[in-house]
Amino acid sequence: MLLVLLLQIATLLPPTPSFTAAPDANYLQDVQKLAAMETWLLSATDALTPQNPSHQAALASFLHQGTNAEVRLSAILGAGCDGSSPLGYAFWRRGAIEFEEAKTIACLLAPASVPPDVIPLLAWIATDPQRSLPIRATALARLIDADQVQTWPMVHAMLLTGTAEDRETSLANWRRGGRYELPKRILLLSIQSLLQRNQLESTDFEPNAAWSAQVLQLTDLNEQISGLRKTEIPPETLICEPWERLLRSSKSANTHALDARQLLAPSS
Repeated sequence: MLLVLLLQIATLLPPTPSFTAAPDANYLQDVQKLAAMETWLLSATDALTPQNPSHQAALASFLHQGTNAEVRLSAILGAGCDGSSPLGYAFWRRGAIEFEEAKTIACLLAPASVPPDVIPLLAWIATDPQRSLPIRATALARLIDADQVQTWPMVHAMLLTGTAEDRETSLANWRRGGRYELPKRILLLSIQSLLQRNQLESTDFEPNAAWSAQVLQLTDLNEQISGLRKTEIPPETLICEPWERLLRSSKSANTHALDARQLLAPSS
């Protein structure tokens, strides 16, 4: 089953651009030494922030074949990188093929921006019932960062999880485990940024509030977001190869691909 999932994911991975420099061997050793320590002081991680392409190439090599600790540390060190850079694509790739929750979330959150050819991949992860709720929320949050406001119905359903208004549907098919604060907080960060980009007031939604209070807060937020829902898929996304592959899969009786495609469809 895992092999089948990985093969499906591989069709949606955009090509990774090549680095302009080889990995810095000394930098590799320094990161390995820090990764082996039990705790990572802020001063130590700040000192290893990548300063050039050879440092970024080193982090990408850890993402490709590093230990759990090296992958997590690479996500910390590379956080804020350009999402369309070689390092950014290395994060998208590792986040897509990784199923361990902490590492996946770290990799998906590390790039600062979301390039168009990653949007189909994020939609696939967001609609994947095999993924945990926090992972799916992270993929949705990155879609919001890319101004894919048409995903709001699914985001709204996820924010209602656990409340009396929670409804399990074909898309809202995540496991209800009773621990919902983390995925909601991940979504909230991106929602607040979306509101700010559109000169709207920040929301008072609180993921740790009583269920009844969350429903009321979401009523107000829904009114704010609803005015932004008439969006189109960016032309750059429609012409990228991952979108074409998603489109072909959705037309060949692949239910998951159809769900991902519908998630990106403009709202009526």
